[in-house]
Amino acid sequence: MPELVRYSLRGDIAVLTIDNPPVNALSAGVPEGIVAAVRKAEAIRRFARSVLIGAGKTFIAGADIKEFGKTTGKPRCR
Repeated sequence: MPELVRYSLRGDIAVLTIDNPPVNALSAGVPEGIVAAVRKAEAIRRFARSVLIGAGKTFIAGADIKEFGKTTGKPRCR
């Protein structure tokens, strides 16, 4: 299974990249991937800022409405 959300560190900036071609749709696995990448960034704590970007030419260009409410991860809000 391809990695839908990647974490990388560029200098002191944590970069979370959504990579779900062709349009980076917010489909199954993407919300959970975002939560996992945020948790990884929190654990590493070597960044001053973070940014969420889309791979290619789009950020998030849609979602399958049938997927709403099916996420398995629970984001932690501060």
